[in-house]
Amino acid sequence: MEAPLDLVARGEAIAPGSSDWFYAPFWDLARPTLPRLEDLRMGLLQLKQRLGLCNPSPPELAPFLEPEEQARLATRTLEEQKTAYSESLLPLTLQPTPDTISLLAGLVAETFTTDQGVLHTIHCDAFALAMEKLLQLPLLRAVAQDFEMLVGTRILLGNWELPAFFHVPSLDAPFRTLKEMEKLTQDRFGLSEWAGS
Repeated sequence: MEAPLDLVARGEAIAPGSSDWFYAPFWDLARPTLPRLEDLRMGLLQLKQRLGLCNPSPPELAPFLEPEEQARLATRTLEEQKTAYSESLLPLTLQPTPDTISLLAGLVAETFTTDQGVLHTIHCDAFALAMEKLLQLPLLRAVAQDFEMLVGTRILLGNWELPAFFHVPSLDAPFRTLKEMEKLTQDRFGLSEWAGS
C-alpha cells in the first residue's frame, strides 16, 4: 500500500513557513458559523501574546503614567481615540503574517459579535488593508480572487451565523426547577416545554 502524500509537509519543504498559513486560525473564521465568543477571545489572547502585544485600558495604564499623561488620556475626544487605535493596528497591516491576519480577522469577528460599531469599522478597515498587502505578494496573486471570495468576503461582510448562545449567570436569575418553568409556560402560552436556559 502506498504511503499517503503529505502536501503540507511537501509545501513546507519547498516554501519554509507555508504550513503556518495552512494552520492559521483565520481559516476558522471563513466558516459559516462563528466560534463561541469565549473561544474567540481565548484565541485572540493567544495571538496577542505570540505577537508580543497587549491593549491595556487607561485605568490599567494609570499607575504607570505621570498625572499629566493620565489627564490627557482621560480627556481625549472620540476622534482622537479612533485615530490612536487605528494607528496602533497599522504595523499589523503592513507586513501580513498568518498571526497578524488571524488577529485582525478575530478582532473583526469579536466586534461583529458584540455589536461594537466603531471598533468593528476600524477592524474591518485594518483587515482589508492587510489582506490587500498580502495578496500583492507575487506567490499569492494566482489565488487572490479565491482568497478574497472565501475569506475576505465572509469576514468583511460579517456573513456568519452566530453560535448558540449560552446562559450567563446573573444575580437576577436564580435557579428554578424545570417543572416550575414548564408549568409557567403551560399556563401562560399553552406550551408543554420550557425552551429557555
